[in-house]
Amino acid sequence: MIDRTYVNRYQSHQDPDHNPTESELDTDSEFEQAEVREATRMRIQRPTANIPLRRNVSELPSNGPTRFHHETPFYSALIEPGKPLEPHLASTRRRGFQKPIPNFGFIKPIRPKESSLVRRVTIGLVDIHTSLNGSQYSPQENLKRVLTRPSKPGMNDGFDNENCDYILRVNDVLGEARDHQYRVIDMLGQGTFGQVVKCERLSTGELVSVKVIKNKAAYRAQSQIEVEILKQLNQNIEQEDRHRILKLYHTFIHKNHLCLVFELLSFNIYELIRQNSYQGLSANLVRVLTLQLLDSLVLLKKADIIHCDLKPENILLKSPDSPTIKIIDYGSSSNKPSRHVTYIQSRFYRSPEVLLGMQYGHAIDMWSLGCIVAELYLGLPLFPGNSEYNQLARIIEAFGNPPPGMLYRARNTPKLFNKVDKGNGAYSYEFKSREQFAREQGRAELPSKRYLKDISIKDLVMNANNSTIKTNMIKGFREQERDMQVRESLIDFLGGLLAINPLQRWTAQEARHHPFVTGEPYFYPFRPSNYSDRHEFTPDEYDLLTENFSSEDPRKCLEATIAEGVELHNKGIFPVLRRTEAAADAKRLEEEEAFRYELEKKIQASGLRSSHRASLADVEALVSEVKAEAAAKENRIDSTTVEDSRRRTLKGKKKAT
Repeated sequence: MIDRTYVNRYQSHQDPDHNPTESELDTDSEFEQAEVREATRMRIQRPTANIPLRRNVSELPSNGPTRFHHETPFYSALIEPGKPLEPHLASTRRRGFQKPIPNFGFIKPIRPKESSLVRRVTIGLVDIHTSLNGSQYSPQENLKRVLTRPSKPGMNDGFDNENCDYILRVNDVLGEARDHQYRVIDMLGQGTFGQVVKCERLSTGELVSVKVIKNKAAYRAQSQIEVEILKQLNQNIEQEDRHRILKLYHTFIHKNHLCLVFELLSFNIYELIRQNSYQGLSANLVRVLTLQLLDSLVLLKKADIIHCDLKPENILLKSPDSPTIKIIDYGSSSNKPSRHVTYIQSRFYRSPEVLLGMQYGHAIDMWSLGCIVAELYLGLPLFPGNSEYNQLARIIEAFGNPPPGMLYRARNTPKLFNKVDKGNGAYSYEFKSREQFAREQGRAELPSKRYLKDISIKDLVMNANNSTIKTNMIKGFREQERDMQVRESLIDFLGGLLAINPLQRWTAQEARHHPFVTGEPYFYPFRPSNYSDRHEFTPDEYDLLTENFSSEDPRKCLEATIAEGVELHNKGIFPVLRRTEAAADAKRLEEEEAFRYELEKKIQASGLRSSHRASLADVEALVSEVKAEAAAKENRIDSTTVEDSRRRTLKGKKKAT
């Protein structure tokens, strides 16, 4: 005789296609036997689906390169938008999480029990409610499920909570205009700026996402900037490229809250990493996502817009079954580089120039992109700092100290570095220890956890995804060689994106042609000069490339620059025609003093910082200009030579490193 609890457990855990024997159906009564037989009959009659074999989440069999790089045309092996992300990708629902979740084959789909008592009671719940209460149940008239936390009314006549968030409930209607009313379906996200909810447009039935901003003037003003930036993008970008930009449909005010209506997208790529148990994605899928991100950053640079908050949570898939992505959240974006905004970029993806308090530009988005690409491949954040000090310490541990020119300009250098005097006006910078920094700041600075054992980018990439390496070794030498080539290409690609000097960091246009992105075979380090879209360096920018920036006394720097110019003058590198072949020593000294005076004026007027020791190329350009002007005054050379020499100066001139 079998206990009833055992029968229930047997039915729930055995294979659904299993047919129990008569001995298994032996129970205490005929009623129990009949119930078990009925349940078994329903299970046998239920159609069964062919469940695909478990596959690697990061493997794309229908879209990846199936041959060696030499045999595959460039770009032909990439996944094109519209092709499925995974052949077995499905959507499931969980309690309290209403948006689709990708099923990568880790969890076996749960088949509903048609004979389940819970299901039959649930279906008839409305009828039971009507029979007991004598009235029809209506979602509009009955209590709605609250989505906002905390949900206790506190401000704005009871519409807002204590955090100035609008208290949202399921089936709430946002908006007053008849054509622009949106019924709330579920919560998509809640953060510092406000909330994002999934809604249905009542007039058309279209599903959209609505961003409900907090009832604060600062957040409302920042969101207005996001609206203007999205409008600017749609105006400045050509029609065929606008599909890469997030669509903003409508804006309106609801109960003193600014609401932004966007297209509805799927989950973000952090969820993609999490679904793969933080093991990292395949190089092919990383390449596809990187290609789209670079194309989007190229468009942003053309529109002169810096995103300022690029991270996996702000990169969303367009649908669960396609690798097409879009960048969202332009609330922190700017079209004017600034040195005053200090809190931009999420900490894990914050660039060195922002951590140091320097003026920033488009290069900060490229740094964030490098961190994202590394995280996609490794499965874990590259620099998971728990504070700005710890974040910079991790970067310095991997790449070394920033160049002296950066540290001289940085506002946070005295707080983070010790200035070591080397004598004769020269000095260097030394990063402060954790104990010294904590003592000076008056707060504890605890070491953060280290998720990755290796420090250098090369070691991290080479040791990542060991299962893939073992699989390729089994397949043969050809696959192993191809995998090693892809890893070396990725190392070179990350090195260009994660250059600590922002002027040496690759632009989106340059990185777009890297072999890792294009799928071309990689044999030697990539040189982006043939694809460069850089502007000409200004003198202040060029100083960042100067590694011998070591003198503190501005007067000594100026004297050193003048001395080099006089030395070049005396060597006759730039000879000036003379009326006579020889000149007296007195005449030479007189010309040298005059030249020194003119050179000093030229240095101060040319825009070259007097607190920097100029490079040899700078000095040659200044000497050439002074000599050309002196010769023009004496009618010794043609005046056009003066204009030619001026083009060699630092103003608007791109300098070679």
